[in-house]
Amino acid sequence: MKKIFFACSISFLLHSTSVAQVPIEYTRPESVQSATAAIGEQPQPLNDINRNIIYPQEAQRAGIGGHVSLSGLINAQGKLEKIAIWESTDKMFEDAAINAIMNCKFNPAISKGMPIRSWFNFPIVFQLKEFNGYDTPPVLQTDLYSQLNVPKTIPYDSIPDYIYPVFGVATNGYVTVVEYLRPGNADIQQSVREALKKSTFQPAMKNGKPVDAWYAMTVELKKK
Repeated sequence: MKKIFFACSISFLLHSTSVAQVPIEYTRPESVQSATAAIGEQPQPLNDINRNIIYPQEAQRAGIGGHVSLSGLINAQGKLEKIAIWESTDKMFEDAAINAIMNCKFNPAISKGMPIRSWFNFPIVFQLKEFNGYDTPPVLQTDLYSQLNVPKTIPYDSIPDYIYPVFGVATNGYVTVVEYLRPGNADIQQSVREALKKSTFQPAMKNGKPVDAWYAMTVELKKK
């Protein structure tokens, strides 16, 4: 199966990017996770980050895609203070992702009823529509979380907030191979893999017919 990425209704404009000034660091995911461990309500964007994403012209001309996993440090007033990039396929995609989050406003995280300073985590997958190989992406038809069982032997504080699987969906709606944009440990990966294999999707469609496709989504491991 040809690898084709789609990320949860992300759409892209095809223009050049200009990156605003903000402190940027390259941080291991664990350090970002530890900053969000005790939060009751995560920061939330007030506008659609996807609409801020501008596809790099260089990638457009080359017909290539990629992904960036990053986090934004949001203060108690909902202002972006810092960006942490912890996985990226290319610098040009990093610039586009940074520009997108810089142009977004947030509600701050809430802990014990009070706004607090915290990280906001998300992945961005870049893929040109004309290279997707389908007209409509796969659509999840079953409750993934009812199938997800994170091992109880893993300490709660060691479980990441999210994991980002990339997986193939066959024409029969079942998941085939599973990869990860942001890995957890082997046990967590296996739990997510098993949950995906038990789930069913409406397959991607091309010219009115189902086709094999790749799909990317966020799986919240601490979902209440």
